[in-house]
Amino acid sequence: GIAGGKTGLGANTIMAHGMAEEMGVPFAVRDVEGTEPALHPLAAAGSRRELKRNIALHHVNADRIPLQIMSPELARRNDTYHIGFLLWELDRIPQAHRLGLSLLDEIWAPSRFVADLYAAQTSKPVHLVKKGLVDLQGLQRLSADQNSDPGRFTTMICFDFHSSVERKNPLAAVRAFQIAFPRHSHADCRLIVKTTPTTRGHWGDPADQFGQIRNLAAKDKRIEIVEDFVSQPELWRMMKSATCILSTHRAEGFGYIPAYALALAKPLVTTDYGGPRDFCTPRTSFPVAATLVHVPNGHALYSPEGAKWADVSPEAVALSLRRVYDNPEMAAARARRGQALLTRDYSMTAYAARCRRRLEQIGAL
Repeated sequence: GIAGGKTGLGANTIMAHGMAEEMGVPFAVRDVEGTEPALHPLAAAGSRRELKRNIALHHVNADRIPLQIMSPELARRNDTYHIGFLLWELDRIPQAHRLGLSLLDEIWAPSRFVADLYAAQTSKPVHLVKKGLVDLQGLQRLSADQNSDPGRFTTMICFDFHSSVERKNPLAAVRAFQIAFPRHSHADCRLIVKTTPTTRGHWGDPADQFGQIRNLAAKDKRIEIVEDFVSQPELWRMMKSATCILSTHRAEGFGYIPAYALALAKPLVTTDYGGPRDFCTPRTSFPVAATLVHVPNGHALYSPEGAKWADVSPEAVALSLRRVYDNPEMAAARARRGQALLTRDYSMTAYAARCRRRLEQIGAL
């Protein structure tokens, strides 16, 4: 998998390394980000027990699976059991994924949404193993700190510009903020739009959502755009400083930002669709119902014919934002329940236990 970077795929590779250390099995990371796969310094995991068979756990999108399995390094071996830890966000898979599915021995899924999606497309075993947050304890410790500005209501949306602006849909969040908190009556409210460095004309922003956000921010000084790469701990500190986290995504296979929000015990307003539904419920957050619409041509990197994603109404998001604003104790109670759920189901110990059970079932342990 991808051993470096700040993408979800990179986080999954690091998560797998932590899982192997938790189980005490031999493990090495083959970094595929460069032109030639190379053993990454992250590699060595302390081994307390041996595997009974060789396992290749692939942390890439399914279209890249053939390049890995057919590489000279793996193609010459016939003793390896190939597991794909797959992500996808739309309700249909592209043709580019199908060869990879045929080459895998089984699939591990991070969410019920992804598990159901791939189970409908292949006869290969598909298992819901969820995820483990590598620094869950650090997130919990950070959540205990006091807000830097507890008197000011600050909403925050975070997204990677290069993961498709249209899919993350931040413009809906900006519009919802302005509907919920008009300038004339809520001048003290603030919205932080945190993204990675942007590129004009990027494939993932065909409707120039970010340009529209810039125009809105220029007319509303309460909207602050932070366009920069930051470390993971720094991102978490920024999220912790906010009063409420927003995720107006159209599609998510898992949803790291919603998961981080709950791990930090932050009130969360989120689209009620995709992977986050596993942990974002009316008990733990403020999920907003959305209408499924066809993905417009050119709005996704791979857009299978007939694929749909969620279209959330800024007005409906605004209503949930006002509920958080008007009922801070109720919002905090939901956030605490969300944190408890993340602690129980998404710790590295819980994740490793799920992986261990499956490896035992296939005779690897």
